[in-house]
Amino acid sequence: MQEKKESFTAACDFELGQHHVKRISNYYLYLPDDDYQPRLVVYIPGFGDDASAYRKVFCQKICEQYRLVTMTIDYHGLFSRSQKKKIFTLSRLMNS
Repeated sequence: MQEKKESFTAACDFELGQHHVKRISNYYLYLPDDDYQPRLVVYIPGFGDDASAYRKVFCQKICEQYRLVTMTIDYHGLFSRSQKKKIFTLSRLMNS
């Protein structure tokens, strides 16, 4: 199986007012080594735990087991969360 990683320029995050920040996204393509089916399975992660290594492992397993081309992508908001933990309460939001 071959893994290919491609990068592309993504849209700026206008919701956070970061028009000047250049955003790069990636997609990962998995190709079977031998004769494969002319089909593509795309796994788009959500904001949950599936944004971890699970998505790549899933694509690798489907590629190997079914000889299908698979792909996963870092969508627009995937890595945009702050590393700093923030706690919001209703009273704190109401007083801001």
